[in-house]
Amino acid sequence: MLTHTHFDHAGNAAWLAGEYGAEVIVQEAESDSLARGDTPIPSGTYPLTKGIVSIGRKIAPAFKYEPCTADHIFTDTFDLNRFGINGYVLHTPGHSPGGATTIIDNSVAIAGDSVIGTIPGSPFPPFADDVDELLRSWEKLLGTGCHTFLPGHGKPISREQLIAEYDKRSLKHTPGNFNSPVSL
Repeated sequence: MLTHTHFDHAGNAAWLAGEYGAEVIVQEAESDSLARGDTPIPSGTYPLTKGIVSIGRKIAPAFKYEPCTADHIFTDTFDLNRFGINGYVLHTPGHSPGGATTIIDNSVAIAGDSVIGTIPGSPFPPFADDVDELLRSWEKLLGTGCHTFLPGHGKPISREQLIAEYDKRSLKHTPGNFNSPVSL
């Protein structure tokens, strides 16, 4: 399962599929990027990362990876019970258009870069294509009932940390909205 197709998350997908027969799951919005081995660099969300992005886009060919054809392409959710896993994959765009989070037992979310654990005191990612969409995805993640969010980079994020950051960044939040799990 790919949380998204940026080079640092999808760069070995073709190798894993070829070497171990791993089935590759990707969200529909990024399936073509995966097949090309080339995903656009996301926008920066802080002044420093905006500068990094402008440099990165100038050397974008350095971030290409081996193309990979997905075995499973999903739109909104993908049920993992067929693999013996009590969970599902949820489309969580914002960091990238095809962002995806794996939800296990409505308890743990493997969130890729939808949250980040490397910036002290903030799970807000330094890169995101659409911040408003990212906050809507955080609403979806909090709606799962998960208490632990595992980022693609850094330390785990608690539910309380994610709610606090969401509250700080969103004017639309009404307390109490995050209590019922998403249903398939």
